[in-house]
Amino acid sequence: MRKMAKDDNLEGLWASAVDAKPQTYDFFEKKWLEDWDVAFAQTDEEIESEEFTPMMNYFYPLPEFEHKHLSDDEIKKALTEAGSVTLIEKLKTGEKGLALTGGGMDLSWDICKGHINLGYLPPAHFCRSLPRMGDMTLTPENKKVISACRKSLEMEETWAKRGLEELDNVEAWLKKGGKY
Repeated sequence: MRKMAKDDNLEGLWASAVDAKPQTYDFFEKKWLEDWDVAFAQTDEEIESEEFTPMMNYFYPLPEFEHKHLSDDEIKKALTEAGSVTLIEKLKTGEKGLALTGGGMDLSWDICKGHINLGYLPPAHFCRSLPRMGDMTLTPENKKVISACRKSLEMEETWAKRGLEELDNVEAWLKKGGKY
């Protein structure tokens, strides 16, 4: 197993989104302020510029986000540093998650950064195939995404191994006629 460098600063990232999958969510068919809203206070200028308005019809769940206790300014900073993501709340359920504020290319790096900046390990779904963009280099920020993705995939691997062991146990139990 590869060790993470101490400077990766991944301590305290929640694992609750590691197995989360993107959900189709039509932000244009569903009504703003009736079905969904941006999950933090915006200035009039931010609302007018649509800086934090979703552009693509996907929702990336952030389980238990309400327990994070982040201020609106901390959320805005995390999202801005991540790239083309925003934080959305489904008003009927209270569920919060990321949505894309841009499109036209694979934004998996931004989605991963958004998760990390908001205190989560990124979903393994995105970590399995991070795109190689033309002029990218191994910056400290990109190294952190790779380390966090590695941790997510290692967790997923551990869960899969435990699941296989449990299947072996169930099979052995059934072979004994359902007796211990």
